[in-house]
Amino acid sequence: MKYLLMLAILAIGPTGGRAAPADDKAEKQMMEDWATGETVCSCLLGKCAVFRGALLTDSPRSGSLVEVSVGEGMHGMPQGGRPVSVPYSSEINPKEPVESPGYAWRGAALEKNAPLTVVLALSRVGPVPAGSPLLVTGDERTSGVIRDLTREADRLEASPQSISDSVASLSRRVNPALAGFLYHYLLYRVSSQQLDLASSLLGRMIGNPGVPRSKWQWLAGVIVSCDVSLSDQGRASEIGRFVELSQDADSTTAAAGLYALSRLAGFHPELMSYLTPAVISAVANSYRSLVSRGAIPHSSPLESALGIKGE
Repeated sequence: MKYLLMLAILAIGPTGGRAAPADDKAEKQMMEDWATGETVCSCLLGKCAVFRGALLTDSPRSGSLVEVSVGEGMHGMPQGGRPVSVPYSSEINPKEPVESPGYAWRGAALEKNAPLTVVLALSRVGPVPAGSPLLVTGDERTSGVIRDLTREADRLEASPQSISDSVASLSRRVNPALAGFLYHYLLYRVSSQQLDLASSLLGRMIGNPGVPRSKWQWLAGVIVSCDVSLSDQGRASEIGRFVELSQDADSTTAAAGLYALSRLAGFHPELMSYLTPAVISAVANSYRSLVSRGAIPHSSPLESALGIKGE
């Protein structure tokens, strides 16, 4: 299943289609928080240590180890333990910045005794080898976000069924870091045993104010790419959610729903058999409206499925 999900992500590419650009300050901050949530979750799902301390090394050099004290063990680390040697790098490859060893340190102050929170991989996480950091920050706000995410991970470990409540909480309080964490958790933990549930909850994140708008269409693409493994009931629920989204008054939400229906129509000719004539008409009207405004491109598969091809 994990291999299937990786193919799903690769299939839709890095932007998930024609997503809204993250060009305003609030959206950029939400995207940064989302990335923090994903990073922390990717580490916590494996072997990981998260701790807060202070830099003990004077004038760190790229490619060397630095010593960081342990004042607060947030996960996998005892309180007040021995200092930890952490590989430091300032190397950033402009062609692959996120894959570069220096990317983890981009938010860290390097003065001796500067406070640091470290997310340290104890087993390989993607391109990050065991013993290397995924994230190092001296920012108080980000440190607080990381602390909250480790507590969420502990809560879900103790009560896996509460994942639905966690997703629902995003509608009550904007928390893009938690949204990024939950996206990764649903995709790599929940889906392996309950794909229908993971698909349903990911669908609930589309159009959610706690999720960056530029992630809505991406999420739709991920869900559709996993469609082949859904049960009949799960597929009916998935299609119902996309139909609901396609008629939303918010054009970005509606575009995500129509994007998903367009992709589904490409490999499910029987797509419209799930819908009543009245619902098909409503989806068609929404599609015409967004196409006329240039919010979405024409989709031949969806037009054929809706019976409006050539209009």
